[in-house]
Amino acid sequence: VGPLCGMCEKGARHGTGRECVPCPEDGAKELQMVGILLLASVALIYLIYDGVVGAGNIEETGELPFHTLALRTLISYLQVASMIQLYELKLPAAVEGLIAVETVASSAGDTMVGIDCVTTASRMGVFVAKQVIVCLAPIVLLCALALFHAVRVLAGRVKKPVAVDQFVAGSMVVLNLLYPTLVKRSARMFSCRNIGGRSFVDEVLDVECWKSEHTVAYLATALPGVVIYVVGFPAMLLVVLLRLKKRGALKKDDPKYDGRWVLRLGFLFAGYEDDFVHWESIVLARKASLSAAAVFLANRGTTVQVVVAVLILLVCLFLQMKYQPLEHDWHDLMEERSLMSSNLILISCLLANAERQGNELTLTASIVLSLFVFIITLLFLWTTARLTLIGTAMSSGKDKSCCVSLAIECLRRLQCCCLVVMDEDAEELKRASFALTAKGRHTMGRPRPVADPGNIAMIDLGDKEWTMMPGGSGGQQRGAATAASASSSAPTPNKKNRWKRRYSQEDDDEYFENVGNGEVSWAIPEGGVLEADVLPKGWERRYSAEDKKYYYENEMEGRTVWDADETDGAV
Repeated sequence: VGPLCGMCEKGARHGTGRECVPCPEDGAKELQMVGILLLASVALIYLIYDGVVGAGNIEETGELPFHTLALRTLISYLQVASMIQLYELKLPAAVEGLIAVETVASSAGDTMVGIDCVTTASRMGVFVAKQVIVCLAPIVLLCALALFHAVRVLAGRVKKPVAVDQFVAGSMVVLNLLYPTLVKRSARMFSCRNIGGRSFVDEVLDVECWKSEHTVAYLATALPGVVIYVVGFPAMLLVVLLRLKKRGALKKDDPKYDGRWVLRLGFLFAGYEDDFVHWESIVLARKASLSAAAVFLANRGTTVQVVVAVLILLVCLFLQMKYQPLEHDWHDLMEERSLMSSNLILISCLLANAERQGNELTLTASIVLSLFVFIITLLFLWTTARLTLIGTAMSSGKDKSCCVSLAIECLRRLQCCCLVVMDEDAEELKRASFALTAKGRHTMGRPRPVADPGNIAMIDLGDKEWTMMPGGSGGQQRGAATAASASSSAPTPNKKNRWKRRYSQEDDDEYFENVGNGEVSWAIPEGGVLEADVLPKGWERRYSAEDKKYYYENEMEGRTVWDADETDGAV
């Protein structure tokens, strides 16, 4: 209906693309909306609770629970997958139903603005009401959180500083979950369609863009939303995390460690390696880019919309695979699969619509697309659930919390489906999981083999002369090799002047031991000669750019150690 036939008549609402679908019958539509809001509210409350509790665990265990990080990745995937409804795509009913479920599970804000079927206001009135609901939703939820924690403090259940930290932590979870909806609704206010030389609001085609009605709505709702939420939240998060990282407030072994900041922001930075604590800001930018591209490019055609979205996801996949920012290897794997699955689904939807006959998909395209989307989604969900259950059971040691006990019980009952055999040795499981993290590799003597910046894999310093150079920690000095090599005609040094390289676990550094009398020193004395390591067959000395020191590796056995003495048969 409407002057340009671009809006749904009363009793109908927009489905995917621009197609109108009938609203549920009277009574049923109110019941449906209440049911959806309840489901979204339960999901939101659980995610807030799990995020706050998980952040609190960082202070005790030094890490966010495995399942909380996996849940964060899953929510991110569902939010991106639910954005398909923004594109001008015709989808089978089964895929539309799947997208609706993903939206309810991941984007509580989208559920809040589904008011088309329960109001009799004008189209512009409904449009502005949706903008107001989205902009006020974070404020209302934060006020509810503040009231909840104030009651806890007054009842003596928790001390005020702890309540404040938990309130901030819960606020971060709320803003993170509502962020995609905030971006989408703000972008819709800027989206205009040019028809007959005149520009109309894309969602309300009987209102001209930047006329009085549209301008007032923009200044009252969209502009504050963009400044505060769309740009302000990720920018603030990036600046705060970078400053805290520089100060050392987020590293537990740093003298300036601040546990309160860890509790407040743990849901958004925990699980990333120390160099990438700001990565969640990049994830937010990815969500904003996908939403904005879908809305602003709506007038450019479906192909342009989807191709731009695919390019954004490919760039994000490249960055993810290059930097591997997450602490645990399995979380990196989940994120990679999430991005790849989103890409495959978008491409398949575009290909199916290429053969569209009028406004309908062919029967073959509809069946193939439905099967493909469901297979990709189920494979991602199954692999994510499998890794989450195994990772939760492995990383928790003797912890018998509800989530851990549930994960272990599920694995015992579903060993065939999860392709895993449960090991009763909890400590061994925990060690195995720890070895899959960057910190674990460093602590347990298993560095990640990477190339030396100078492209040097092995260096033999056995015939170098050593001189003392200033430097080192604690006022101690380190040795440095001179460029000149010892002459081949020089007499062989006696045993008292021969030194071997050793490694100190306590100081996390190399030192030197005299072969003759067992004397140890951080540097080789003048006139001393460093003996080359005589390693067993298969062992090589290599350099780790990540840890900035040398280690020993046996590729055949898959073993890495810091100290040559730990290689079997070393002399």
